[in-house]
Amino acid sequence: MFNFKYKVATKERTMREGYVRAFNPTMAKRKILQEGETAISFSRVKSEIYSKHLRKNISFGFSKFERIIFFRNVSTMMSSGLSLIEALNTSSEVVKSANMKKVILDMSSEVENGSSLSSAVEKYSNYFPNYLIETVRLGEISGTLSDTLDQISVDLEKDYELSRKVMQALLYPVIILAVMFLLLLVLVVFVLPKIADLYADLGVDLPMLTRTLLGLGSSISNNPLIYGGVFFLLIVFLTFLYRVPKAKYVYHYILLRLPIIKNIIKEFNLVKFFRSLETLVTSGASWVTGVDVAKKTLTNEVYRKAADTIPPVLLHGRKLSEALDPYPNLFPIQSVKILDIGEKTGSMEETLQKVSQYHEKSLNHTVKMMTTMIEPVLMLLIGIVVGGIALSVFLPIYQLVNFI
Repeated sequence: MFNFKYKVATKERTMREGYVRAFNPTMAKRKILQEGETAISFSRVKSEIYSKHLRKNISFGFSKFERIIFFRNVSTMMSSGLSLIEALNTSSEVVKSANMKKVILDMSSEVENGSSLSSAVEKYSNYFPNYLIETVRLGEISGTLSDTLDQISVDLEKDYELSRKVMQALLYPVIILAVMFLLLLVLVVFVLPKIADLYADLGVDLPMLTRTLLGLGSSISNNPLIYGGVFFLLIVFLTFLYRVPKAKYVYHYILLRLPIIKNIIKEFNLVKFFRSLETLVTSGASWVTGVDVAKKTLTNEVYRKAADTIPPVLLHGRKLSEALDPYPNLFPIQSVKILDIGEKTGSMEETLQKVSQYHEKSLNHTVKMMTTMIEPVLMLLIGIVVGGIALSVFLPIYQLVNFI
């Protein structure tokens, strides 16, 4: 299949040009020409030129919600009797995102010219995670593509809801603390100095707390560029450090030691791993392939490193429960025991589903517990900060009254 650059005269007497993939100019014309249009030129171009065109016109990835809609639409239309090409073309007509429309149309063109859906999706691997591509490929091999796409949309929707709950639980205290920090900054930099001028006129000796806050506010207001620059450089440094594999691993290791937070991280990763593994095995993947693909859904580097050791163990003929057994801090003993029973009874697909559901319920419970516990802690912290500010303001007044 070759890449062609085309130029067409429309019936409105305007020019239309672009790129298309086809085996020859005749097929390219069939794809492009609409009623009343005339072909001006169809010239073959190099692959890199076509790729640059795609990158230029498709510059943003897909959101999680857009992926859900895409897989659900294609699955629903295929189960209703439409061919894969018809399902892709129809799906491109109902999406609102121009970016997504271009990608779907290009995938439809790839499939129409003999490519598999997994190959067409793999072309946009920066938009679709590897485990999704592998799952689609397994669905094609097993002949259950429609069911596989439907399962992908279900899993993506569950992951979306799960991620949303976790983010809401974690963002709530972050937002409260950020607002509190900004209010504290405004009080220290702008409000307290004005009150300090009043105390200076009255000749009041300021207590240590008030002098400390005034000194901090004065330093910030006199050197805003220095403080702003240090803060910016700190953010850049931490961002760069996070991209260093060893530093990222240490950071994720520390997170797994924090109270409450560690439980959320563990349960979240366990749900994604076992749910993906269940989908892959159900689609016909071997255990080695299933684990190798499912580990890519893990978001914690400590879990990923542990998962890297599982495929070699399976290749030596040992069971999944035996491969997970050395990591009781990452894979709970009760889950490993349940998997062991499933392996002995030959009902691993149902067992994986039960394990993933168990950890999903545990995650929901942990998130609710965290939300319940964080409110009084935040209230206490806010009370301490507000009380400190109040003391710095009213202590001088108290001293002045006693002096008089």
